[in-house]
Amino acid sequence: MATPTDFQTMSTRVSQSSPASKVLLAGSVFFVVVSFLSWQKVCFADICGSATAWNGVGIVASLLAIAVLVLEALRLLGVQPQLDAGLHARIVAGLGIGVLVFTLIKILVDNEFRAYGSWVGLIAAAVVAVGAVMALAEANAATSRERR
Repeated sequence: MATPTDFQTMSTRVSQSSPASKVLLAGSVFFVVVSFLSWQKVCFADICGSATAWNGVGIVASLLAIAVLVLEALRLLGVQPQLDAGLHARIVAGLGIGVLVFTLIKILVDNEFRAYGSWVGLIAAAVVAVGAVMALAEANAATSRERR
């Protein structure tokens, strides 16, 4: 069971994490939640049907967002894989940009009967991609400082 000190430790870790990590965490959680909303909707008379992001290419985008979320959550919890910071940032950047690319493909391919979820998902994917670029920029800045 979590104790108050565990929550204090976690909030301290979140507050000390980089801005890119915060954006990646928030964006990927937001995208995963939005992926279960209605991305397509069609109605005939009084009968309506809808589809989430979890079909077609949307599965790839959703799984990439989950991968970003897991990598950033592990980093936040202090579990570091045997990767240097630059490689970690490049992996997260690739995954984050992949979320945006596959979300765009999903929206373009499934262009009929779009619903609100697809547009909110596009915004969430853009947030993840911005966080990924921020993480890459932070890693490049840290590498250039180390070389001096």
